[in-house]
Amino acid sequence: MSTLSEKARNYPLLITGISPAEFRQIKDCEACLIKGLAKDKSIKISVRYNSERESAGIFVSKGTDEPRLILYEGDACSAEYGDLVKRVHKSLLTKLDEVRIRREDWID
Repeated sequence: MSTLSEKARNYPLLITGISPAEFRQIKDCEACLIKGLAKDKSIKISVRYNSERESAGIFVSKGTDEPRLILYEGDACSAEYGDLVKRVHKSLLTKLDEVRIRREDWID
């Protein structure tokens, strides 16, 4: 039987191993991480948390479409979506790293 972390490796754009507190900090910065990335203003991106998997996922919608979870680069139905999702994913990973670094112990 696969462990949760093994399953997560199957989904390269799912950000795993995130605590609820870390997600809240990332979510507080969601607007600044995503703002201005989409050239097409009808494209909407959001980040949601799955407590069972301790993971954050990127959801994309266009216009009035239902938001779709993007697990793979191929899930993005256009080149712009794919590029956009990759940039958001990288921004989220960077922000998560910043959150964790600030909590770590630093010694002289």
